[in-house]
Amino acid sequence: MTTQHVHTHVDVLLTTSARQDVDAVYDALATAFPATAGREPAQESSAAAGGAPGHPKVWAIDVDAMTRAAAESRPSPLAGAVSVGISGCPVFVHQVRDVLEDVFEAEELGHVSGDQEEEIRLRLIPRAH
Repeated sequence: MTTQHVHTHVDVLLTTSARQDVDAVYDALATAFPATAGREPAQESSAAAGGAPGHPKVWAIDVDAMTRAAAESRPSPLAGAVSVGISGCPVFVHQVRDVLEDVFEAEELGHVSGDQEEEIRLRLIPRAH
């Protein structure tokens, strides 16, 4: 059994109160990484308010970054700011970050590098029109 394929998967965690923002980020990632299509975002947990409407929720997307498509994702509107955590193999984490920065207005909040893994924190914000 080989574990090489597992290293191409990148964990993307989104924190937002707007489901349409989760869908916009998922659509951008599924377009850029076709093997991600069909892996719907999973709600991980809710903020302290216990999932009350309007309170942020955490959504997980498993991105198979080995399947990078030649087609580019189109910019998508966001209703509000979305916090994003991207973790995995540095090469693939950077590919996912690049896609998000191309599609959305993005601000890097920080990163942590390990021996074989990297985590990047971004904030995606609606583009000014």
